[in-house]
Amino acid sequence: MTRKETSTITSKGQVTIPRAVRHELDLHAGDRLTWSLRENGTFEVRKERARPLGTIVGLLGRPARSVTIEKMDQAVRDRFAARPRAPRR
Repeated sequence: MTRKETSTITSKGQVTIPRAVRHELDLHAGDRLTWSLRENGTFEVRKERARPLGTIVGLLGRPARSVTIEKMDQAVRDRFAARPRAPRR
């Protein structure tokens, strides 16, 4: 059985997804949808699945270089030594 739901497109090209459709697709604010045009002129709308963690590794940029604890400690000491001191009261 096919159920029909309707929406209106705003002047900005936005569409409100009917509540029944949001519920059926388990859609929530921030979810992404994929629209596919079929050869018969109809569209298929699907909720995008969350991307596996392995597919987003490159989004963070290149990894930082490794540093020893001793070098980190020295960098902290150098930073504090270069900082101007507040006058004592």
